[in-house]
Amino acid sequence: MSCAVNGFSGREGELSLAPAAIPKRVVVVGAGPGGLETARLAALRGHRVTLFERERYLGGSLVMASFAHPENAPFLKYLLDEVARLPIEVRRGHALSPEALRALAPDAVVVATGGRVVLPKIPGDDRRHVKSGPQLRQWVRPAARWLTPTQLRAATRLWMPFGRRVVVVGADLAALELAELLALRGRRVTIVERGERLAPEVGTKRLTEHMDALDRLGVAVNTGVAYEEITERGIAIRPERGSRHEIAADTIVIAGELEPDTSFFDAVKGDVPEAYTVGDCTGLGLIRKATEEASRVASAL
Repeated sequence: MSCAVNGFSGREGELSLAPAAIPKRVVVVGAGPGGLETARLAALRGHRVTLFERERYLGGSLVMASFAHPENAPFLKYLLDEVARLPIEVRRGHALSPEALRALAPDAVVVATGGRVVLPKIPGDDRRHVKSGPQLRQWVRPAARWLTPTQLRAATRLWMPFGRRVVVVGADLAALELAELLALRGRRVTIVERGERLAPEVGTKRLTEHMDALDRLGVAVNTGVAYEEITERGIAIRPERGSRHEIAADTIVIAGELEPDTSFFDAVKGDVPEAYTVGDCTGLGLIRKATEEASRVASAL
């Protein structure tokens, strides 16, 4: 038994939130779901926690996930409310450097800086009607300082930076959720994916729910295709067994793939008595991976 938002569920015999025998100075770097949950649990155990986030808002990838998939929003709100309630020092808009961390001399550091988005190279990807996943996050970022994901989602009824016909390149969970939102907002959406599977990071139940939603919304899905070229009119693809054909599009979104990024952890792990990683910096794992690792780390502090 396990739970995506409660890392202790089914692990009550091995993990504990008992008060720490010796309170420690704990620095958490990154305020996505893993960083927020780690800070919350460490504070509950009595540690003195400082949470650093380079953006002016908290939530990290969970903000975009809540924007695209509203079922995530209650968990984000819960984490934000808990961090505000507990004695956690929060430093927003502060990109902590390895040198600055060493100067703080904490007893433990928890690195929750997230992964690195890598975009496939496609001829023509520099055309004006091409957007990327990181660019869309840049679009959301200023508004996220003032609006909740629910308010952001409501604002998309008035305006979105997409044409009428949209092709989403990539089919991880974030790409599927974006495709669903675009289709709900009246766009004609097509997904193209070079692999054979959609959202390989999720289980069968969750994938089935999204496939049903894509079917209801009329989203076309093409898997096992090569991305040949982005043209002025759309994107040319070639199935493994078939000929090249072009899908018309006014906007093309290259979602990209998340890869591990342990550069910050590698730079500081020898300088702090205890160093841990949580969340996507060691590989994509969604909310479940973030909360499970946060629970294990907080219990070990």
